[in-house]
Amino acid sequence: MMIFSARLKLKKHLPLMAAAAALFILAASLARPLPVSAAPSDYTGKVIAVSGDSISSFYGVIPPSYDFSYPANDIDPISPAYVDQMWWQQVIKNTGAVRGTIAASNNTTVAGNSLDMISKVGCGIRRLVDLQASGQRPDVIFVYLGANDLLQNIPLGSYYPGKPAPAEGIVNNFADAYNMMLIKYRVFYPNAQIICLTCPELVSFQDYGSKTGPMKKVNALGLSINDYNRIIRQVAAGNGCKLIDTYYCGLSVQNAAAFTREGIHPNILGHNLFAYYVLMNL
Repeated sequence: MMIFSARLKLKKHLPLMAAAAALFILAASLARPLPVSAAPSDYTGKVIAVSGDSISSFYGVIPPSYDFSYPANDIDPISPAYVDQMWWQQVIKNTGAVRGTIAASNNTTVAGNSLDMISKVGCGIRRLVDLQASGQRPDVIFVYLGANDLLQNIPLGSYYPGKPAPAEGIVNNFADAYNMMLIKYRVFYPNAQIICLTCPELVSFQDYGSKTGPMKKVNALGLSINDYNRIIRQVAAGNGCKLIDTYYCGLSVQNAAAFTREGIHPNILGHNLFAYYVLMNL
């Protein structure tokens, strides 16, 4: 009878055990960089640059004066420790492209003083020029910004097609700053394809130590990342730029504990998931 009862309990838990095993296999496979495709692509030989924030920063690759977030194995042992684990490097390797400047620095916002010669203003002149800091003019520019505008409570502003760029100086809302940034990139790099990426959900935890109680991050203005993504979609369309809606890449409130360091910065699994979505939508 005891053996029969044990068998019943085992049978009851088999679906859960199978699901856990499948999740373990998936995580193990995602922990490795995506396999490199040998097939040529439309991007083979093209120089790819990135305008980004800490999520795209990596020591030794970004310009020397920029601040970095990766590698950070002292904080999270499954955060990217090697360049090949970063989302942009996986995209570059799998398309046969050439790595240009990764202009990505911690705490970069799109909005700010466009005339400040610092690395942390996306619409600024410094970032515009730094996109060729490697000595190569980019053929493709990925723009992956917006998270810090949410975190630093930058007002949204508004956009309409054909809206002119504001005057150089302090640009204090996201819509005007994003528009100024894209207009500048298109003028300064007229032959480059500009690809705008939306931001995945940013997540808060009730307990950061155990990564429990995840919830959508909302700033002091009552805005979530999709409010900023809505502006990104509008401004990208209005400026004729390609959009990859990476909000839907699979990083979410539900899996933030498994795929991010603290609800914002992707770990190895998160970078792989993000890279795969970009590659599937190029």
